[in-house]
Amino acid sequence: MADPDGKYANYFDVGVNVNEVVIDFGQFYHGSLPSVHTRIVTTTAYGRELLALLVRSITAVDAHVEDGRQPS
Repeated sequence: MADPDGKYANYFDVGVNVNEVVIDFGQFYHGSLPSVHTRIVTTTAYGRELLALLVRSITAVDAHVEDGRQPS
């Protein structure tokens, strides 16, 4: 499988119902409206997995920074 294209995002919007999680990614700059470039739709079960992965990953980076080490 080819590597996916990477896109920078500093704007996020999340919608949730009993069955789905919808996450919009985009860019936002002062003085303009957000521009959404990617929408991910998944089940709430996979949304919970994504949340857990993000928490673990950011917590690990924070621990490295607190120890004065460069995250890998």
